Amino acid sequence: MTRTPQLIKQNAYNFESHTVTTPDGYILTLFRIPPEENDYRKNKQPVFLQHGTFVDSANWADIGNRSLAFNLADQGYDVWLGNFRGTRYSRRHKTLQPSDFKFWTFNLDDVAVNDIRTSLAAVARITGKRGSTIFIGHSLATIFIFMYASEYPEEAENLLKGAVAISPIVYLDLAYYIIPLAKSLPLITYDLNLFLKFQFQKILLAIKISSVFYHMEGIIKFLQYFCTLAPHVCKILTDVIYGKSYQFLPEDLLAFFSYFPTTTSLMVADHVAQLYNSGRFQKFDYGEDVNLKKYNKKKPPVYKLRKVKFPSVKRLFDELGSREKDMKVIPKDSIKAEDQFNHMDFLLAKDLHEFFYVDLFKDLTEKFA
Repeated sequence: MTRTPQLIKQNAYNFESHTVTTPDGYILTLFRIPPEENDYRKNKQPVFLQHGTFVDSANWADIGNRSLAFNLADQGYDVWLGNFRGTRYSRRHKTLQPSDFKFWTFNLDDVAVNDIRTSLAAVARITGKRGSTIFIGHSLATIFIFMYASEYPEEAENLLKGAVAISPIVYLDLAYYIIPLAKSLPLITYDLNLFLKFQFQKILLAIKISSVFYHMEGIIKFLQYFCTLAPHVCKILTDVIYGKSYQFLPEDLLAFFSYFPTTTSLMVADHVAQLYNSGRFQKFDYGEDVNLKKYNKKKPPVYKLRKVKFPSVKRLFDELGSREKDMKVIPKDSIKAEDQFNHMDFLLAKDLHEFFYVDLFKDLTEKFA
């Protein structure tokens, strides 16, 4: 299987591994590509990359010189790769084992105020550059940064220089991938619609199944083997999951399926379903009785996006309280279908340098330096 440390070393970059422990006991692994000591750009700020759901930090480093992690390192940034609880590199706890039902009983709120908060504080402490970190998140990671920043606005503003939200997800009202940076992304599929609407994950939780894809390494190995025999079928699978891609290269399939899918909590799926069904960017709904004890109200409170003050990249965009904010469509000024990015193309597309990195690095320099 593709391992993030192997990918970094194979591409001839320096590598560090750091562990941090969250307030609720989860032990997370952070990977770092430090700037070269003799590089005149070595004082550039830290950039923290956080992956989305069902993948891990390999998602930032699996396509060689097209990978965002390596392009940031080449620009002289101090690159950090986060790994959420439950993924391959963050599957330890001070008192619990992954085989314990309770290990997987975490929701989006728990990850946002524990994993993100702890990881960003560690980067600031280790680098000594508090307030200069740029957060770059993809997909579900954007939910976490907005939850954290709206819950702890002053702390987030003091820790971060800014944030870039790639294919952000906050509201799930008409489409699965809402407020995308791409022009053309798929509407929610029929099967996913049923899953979210009828909340089959609640049935699984009721019968004490709390994780998704745990103890299923065999599935990943099968996908790897199967994709060598029928790559076009695997390409169809990625199109179904993430939307039609004209940018995904067949040679990247094996790398992608070497870490996809990775394990997560069913309560995370439940929380996503709640966002979809409620139409609100809200905290986890435990039911009226528990909500009264936890929130002092029957319904869970909403996250107030107007409290988010750091610069960031239309409902989500309009509600952000940032003084400086920008939203870009990638690729711009192109109507050709083969140019359009789907949800995952921002990490895996063949034309990342041409369509995405030029604008991204310009913004990092002009807005966040």
